[in-house]
Amino acid sequence: MRKSALNRVFYRRNPSEDFDGQDRVSEPEDDSELMPPPPLEGHVGSYFNVGGWAKNCLIRGYKYGVFYMECNTWTNKDVGLTSFGSAYPDFKDVFGGVEFRKQFGPYHLSHNWLSNNEWLSEAGVNTPLAGGTFSALLRAAYSKHEK
Repeated sequence: MRKSALNRVFYRRNPSEDFDGQDRVSEPEDDSELMPPPPLEGHVGSYFNVGGWAKNCLIRGYKYGVFYMECNTWTNKDVGLTSFGSAYPDFKDVFGGVEFRKQFGPYHLSHNWLSNNEWLSEAGVNTPLAGGTFSALLRAAYSKHEK
């Protein structure tokens, strides 16, 4: 796409204003990005140099939210162990858990313990079928608080 065509798309001008129906050979295509160079050492970068979350933080300000941490590890035998936790900054409400997961080809089994003393189990399958993916899950939950 030529630069004049891009200008029409972005500025929504009338196509007959500056385009005579033929491609302009004299204009080279400009495929470069409009990004500034990385900041020099010791200088603070602009919002172009940081991710979208940081840009959002600069525009809207930072508000305290939920802290979340997750740690995963897998063995070469398709066995996984995951621990996770979340809390608000005042740490009055902390939640977490541990998950054990085993893969058997397309099948998987998992067992979770949550910090509110609940146990969760899951059995599932993910396999290609008829040009798509077939997924099925069976979940069970146990809590000492249930009657």
